[in-house]
Amino acid sequence: MVKVFERLISIIISFFYKLIYYGSVKYDYLYSVLPSRVIIKSGSFIVGKKTTFRNNCSVNINGGELIIGSNVFVNRGVSINCKKAISIGNRCMIAENVLFYDHDHVVENGRTSRNEFVVDGIKLGEGVWIGCGVIVLKGVSIGDNAIISAGSVVTKDVPANTTLIQKRDSLILKHS
Repeated sequence: MVKVFERLISIIISFFYKLIYYGSVKYDYLYSVLPSRVIIKSGSFIVGKKTTFRNNCSVNINGGELIIGSNVFVNRGVSINCKKAISIGNRCMIAENVLFYDHDHVVENGRTSRNEFVVDGIKLGEGVWIGCGVIVLKGVSIGDNAIISAGSVVTKDVPANTTLIQKRDSLILKHS
């Protein structure tokens, strides 16, 4: 009964997004579950069939195009921020608290601009698995069937059929 109620709420929310962002959002609201928070200032959001977002996900599109394939699973707390282009292939799995940013603020003479950005797209191939707490930054392409280990910060391309593991040494200091 709870699952049926959750699905009904999801359909109502998805239909509401479709009304608000008419023309900017394309998806099948009967077979896909959209994130709980979607903001589209300009741009477009296209979602394939059987794609599911869990609770507390956020999508913010400001001039970009976000394309998510079919059979994609996006876990809790994922944030996708798009000013240019982000493409997520079919059958990808994205774990909790993953962040996507296809832009950086412009920094000149040690000062950060609020309104100027350096933008470059992000592309995930098919069957990509991204672990908890990963940050994917602008200009990155992740190949088909790649695995990104938890806690990684992805700043460079990751080839298909590979695993990115960023090891960090732990330092334990004794207090006096």
